[in-house]
Amino acid sequence: VPTDRQMMAAGDYEHSVAIVRVDASEVRGVTREFGAAAIVRQYDDGSAEFEVPCSNHYAFRLWLFAMVDKAVVVSPPEVCDLVTGWLDELAGVK
Repeated sequence: VPTDRQMMAAGDYEHSVAIVRVDASEVRGVTREFGAAAIVRQYDDGSAEFEVPCSNHYAFRLWLFAMVDKAVVVSPPEVCDLVTGWLDELAGVK
């Protein structure tokens, strides 16, 4: 059975990873899921930025949206734009 990490990495999107800032309340779980090596930066408030695979849009979207307001994609800009498009679509914005 593939893990979320494996599923998120199995795709053909040109950007294979995204940098995602995760709220302090979720850092432990994300570290367990992706490993300490995925931490790119830690903040004084306990939040952290992670390098997260995003080649599989569907799996990445499920993972990201499950975090609700506890995670924000900070780069690359193309992935930020992709997420904004998904949110606009959900909100019915054209």
